[in-house]
Amino acid sequence: SYSNNPYSWLVSHPLPDMNRVSSNYGGRTMGGRAENHSGLDLSAPSGTPIYASGSGVVTRSGWVNGYGQMIEINHGNGYITRYAHASRLLVSVGERVKSGEEIAKVGCTGRCTGAHLHYEIVQDGQRKNPSTYLAMLP
Repeated sequence: SYSNNPYSWLVSHPLPDMNRVSSNYGGRTMGGRAENHSGLDLSAPSGTPIYASGSGVVTRSGWVNGYGQMIEINHGNGYITRYAHASRLLVSVGERVKSGEEIAKVGCTGRCTGAHLHYEIVQDGQRKNPSTYLAMLP
């Protein structure tokens, strides 16, 4: 049944009450130069809880250049989600998390101009547009 629905791992919105997209996936200008934005920025006040959008295993929890404090979760089936710029990380590498579990707090660490969650979905090594996925949520 898993293979019929590639989105079956995606159960929860990472910021259920905060749907303000401050920067979409794709091309954008940052500091005067064009760049490809690899995720979706959801603006939210610092300290807002960030939730795992699906169950999986934490494969990264810590500082990543540009991303600041970041959590990465492997959902199996070739899917990974990343949650960046957090002010606080609440889970460690190797931990198994459930969808909807609080994993971090929104912040502005790394390369960041205001408190937000940078949310990425990677499928088989390719970054995907998270908006497409979040639109599938019930």
